[in-house]
Amino acid sequence: MAGSDLRLTVILAALATFDPAFILVASVDGTFIGAAGAGDLGRVGSMLAGGVDIDGADKLGMTALMLAAQRGQLETVRVLLAAGANSNASTDRGMNAFSFARTGDNPEFVRLRETVSAG
Repeated sequence: MAGSDLRLTVILAALATFDPAFILVASVDGTFIGAAGAGDLGRVGSMLAGGVDIDGADKLGMTALMLAAQRGQLETVRVLLAAGANSNASTDRGMNAFSFARTGDNPEFVRLRETVSAG
């Protein structure tokens, strides 16, 4: 197999197993989801006060709560849950906020899992 054919085969194999639910940058262009993922409590609070759809999702089905959980933004997760975010909402791949928070055993992620599951 020629070198370029091998590279193409490797790229295609990687794409076949790619799961877009694990994208770390989802809707971060100044949106509510992006503010939550960045842990920007000021913007999150302002947008909530302005009536943003707390469970609005991006094209992959990712919500603000999911991205905050994925990025370990514990305080943002707490704020979103207190404001009524749906912790059971799921992406097109069946992932919910708890699934995204379930990515480690360090103390912060343990607290995050507990926070999400309590919501």
